[in-house]
Amino acid sequence: MQIKIVIMMLFFTLGACSSPTEEPLVDQAAAIGDDALADDRETNDGNLVDELGAQTDHIEISDEVIVDEIISDETADEADTGDTSDEDTDTGPWTPVAPKREQHGIWTIVWLSGTPYEMGFQQGQLLHDQIEYGIKNSQFVKDIKTQMTIAKLAHVDKFAELNSYSDIVQECDGMVAAAGDVGWTKELCLFVNFGDVMMEILDSLPGSRMSLPGCSQMMVTGTASADGRMYHGRILDWDAIDYLLWFPTIIVRQPHDGLPHVYVGFPGNLSPYTGMNVAGLSMASNETDPLDSSQRDYSGRSH
Repeated sequence: MQIKIVIMMLFFTLGACSSPTEEPLVDQAAAIGDDALADDRETNDGNLVDELGAQTDHIEISDEVIVDEIISDETADEADTGDTSDEDTDTGPWTPVAPKREQHGIWTIVWLSGTPYEMGFQQGQLLHDQIEYGIKNSQFVKDIKTQMTIAKLAHVDKFAELNSYSDIVQECDGMVAAAGDVGWTKELCLFVNFGDVMMEILDSLPGSRMSLPGCSQMMVTGTASADGRMYHGRILDWDAIDYLLWFPTIIVRQPHDGLPHVYVGFPGNLSPYTGMNVAGLSMASNETDPLDSSQRDYSGRSH
């Protein structure tokens, strides 16, 4: 049975998708667009959902494919099989896709391949401008930096690196090599991708009360769906996070020693909270707040 993953983040209320063009662009600055687009995305009164929703009437994000020759000598459409069939059949072995970035309406799709370090470097390079814009303008990134300061003062900052998977640490190293010039540090990368655990750790500090997330999921199949296929979706119940609203990103990883997989996130995101692999295994995390401190364990990893 073919599975389709449904991306349902509570605050993703923008835009529609369209087909990408196949003409490679040279200038990676097109990831954000001109100054007018950057200005349109910037909000100051905290009412992100209303403002960004109203802007969709006049913001135009062109469909594009960007291929960087530093990353790959292959062409953007080299792996296109031309098969657009929706039939519920096995499409055969995975055909490697060269690292590239595509734009479908508000959605950015990046294709990565290789070792964890190489995939981190590719993401840092392909999403360099979005990362730079987020570091300069995002309240979410500012909040992460504040959490980093609190964690240092409380001597719990070490857990982010000690408890992160080695692949994530290496991927962060690759991202820093590509985007370190705009302020993307290894510490920031680890905190962003260890956030579900770090939020619980900081929430356990005396007098602290963090804004904790929750999740819910749904799955329908058979007669419950319009076409009989299985649909799996997840809702992230949290605040309207500006950085995710600005740059919703679908990331396709093609590890050199593992199964290709896709997950939904944002620039700098390495933690697959919602995704599916080429074998058809669809997964998503459920986030809940522990009842009390007795349920917390500093030896755990990020899910």
